[in-house]
Amino acid sequence: KQWYQRRVAITAGDRWIPTDLIVFTPAWKNFFENTTTVQFDHRFLGHSLLLGICAVWIMSRPLVLPSRAGVAVHALMGMGWVQVGLGVSTLLLHVPTWLAATHQQGSLVLLTLAAWLHHELGKKRIKLFKKS
Repeated sequence: KQWYQRRVAITAGDRWIPTDLIVFTPAWKNFFENTTTVQFDHRFLGHSLLLGICAVWIMSRPLVLPSRAGVAVHALMGMGWVQVGLGVSTLLLHVPTWLAATHQQGSLVLLTLAAWLHHELGKKRIKLFKKS
């Protein structure tokens, strides 16, 4: 098994960065042809995206958002966690096609929810704190 199938976390076994991350010459080929690098980048970006979504959700808590924006931010948070769950499940189950396709579709749902939230917040004035 490759390291990315054994570990759910971003670590590669006992290492934060896999030893075979950059093996091809020229180095840029690794980002497209090296399975370890592609999986590492995908996982790193997934963790970063979820962290950003959680930060948006946490920062939105004390704000008085329009009701549709509130729904959008909660939906984005929920779908972010669903997407990570789909990704982890896809690897743990050795990439069944139906689950991999569901993970791909989840990315489109996540992008759509982010666009919806952006649209809802686009021209709205938001009060900084909830009324007590």
